[in-house]
Amino acid sequence: MSQARRLFLSLITTFASLCLVGIASSLLAQTGARVLFSHGLPWTGELARLLAVWAALLGAAAGFENGELHRIDFLVRDLPRQIKTTVLLICWLAIAITLVLLIKAGIDMTSRALPQSSSAMEISMAWFYAAVPVAATLMALTHLADMFQMFSRDKS
Repeated sequence: MSQARRLFLSLITTFASLCLVGIASSLLAQTGARVLFSHGLPWTGELARLLAVWAALLGAAAGFENGELHRIDFLVRDLPRQIKTTVLLICWLAIAITLVLLIKAGIDMTSRALPQSSSAMEISMAWFYAAVPVAATLMALTHLADMFQMFSRDKS
């Protein structure tokens, strides 16, 4: 893995980890407020949900970058090189199309959510939905890099 890709993965996992720390801190603050003051904080559950969305989708992007998502390669592993390349290209295109559609749908959802505000924190709901196009874009960048690497390896 190149230095740039290691840095890319490190940034994604750092942000996802910070989201998890934020979730734990938010829920701990909620529990502490209930125990100490017999009254919960109204924003902690909403913040935990927001951070959970971002943590899950950034974690998926990190898994995509790290090659840890499921991959079924036994069907193409023993195929002749030309057929294997064709099948992998078809799969690559299907994944690329899916990611582009996910980015587009995520941007559409995010823009529709801009005028809506969350009930407790009173921030735009777009922050919740923005995780979808951001994570899909990160996956698409990884996917492109993998494809260039695969074809450069096949040519040599």
